[in-house]
Amino acid sequence: MGQLSLFGPNADGPDPKPQSDQAVRLSVLITVKAAPNPSERHGETVCVAGLSTDLERRGWIRLYPINFRELASDDKFRKYDIVTVDAKPARQDQCRESFKPLVGSMVNVRHLDPWKPRSKLLDPWVEESMCRLNRDARADHSAQSLALVRPLRVDGLDIETHPGWTADEQRKIDAYVNQLDLLSSEPRTSLEAPRLRAYYRYHCHEPRCSGHPAGTTRLGVRSLPAAPRPPVGRRTARCRANKVSRRTVRSHS
Repeated sequence: MGQLSLFGPNADGPDPKPQSDQAVRLSVLITVKAAPNPSERHGETVCVAGLSTDLERRGWIRLYPINFRELASDDKFRKYDIVTVDAKPARQDQCRESFKPLVGSMVNVRHLDPWKPRSKLLDPWVEESMCRLNRDARADHSAQSLALVRPLRVDGLDIETHPGWTADEQRKIDAYVNQLDLLSSEPRTSLEAPRLRAYYRYHCHEPRCSGHPAGTTRLGVRSLPAAPRPPVGRRTARCRANKVSRRTVRSHS
């Protein structure tokens, strides 16, 4: 076993999941809220990720599934909130970081303002080689699957119109909307597909890095105004790539 560090990743990768299927109490600094996807059972599900603030379980945490729209207002959270939640190990997901939250147990503790309080927790976990992370994942399916990566440079941003839900995704939406809800008289509404999807391209600090694509799964792309516009098609934003890269590095340094 590698030496345990209180201030950064363990050389042996993420901590193993608990052996028991009983719920454990997690304390998590939320850093990622993915865009919702259709679910036949939940209507829509959001994958949330963040950094554990509990030294008894260090590292990154993935919480799934969460129906964010159906959370009570007091239970809703935003990025860089610290929340506590009971969660069970996600046995259907071999990633060590994955837990299934008991959403009704979630408590929003507090929000961390920019940027010093956040960087104190996040800076020790910054990775510089996405290439190494990919190699580890190919060699071991239980290897680290979440990371905060500081790019060497951002090469561009590709934006395209979203094609809409697939037939299977629309079937899940329809099945959920038509389900009888015994606990609420409010009608269920369909999840709308986002107008756009975007991918940024970057190089990590690996000397022979050939570049990496990354999809923007944050809610910001989904929540753009829905006013009619000409078709976007596919386009690339290159002119400010270097400026974006510098901002990205500064934000995590």
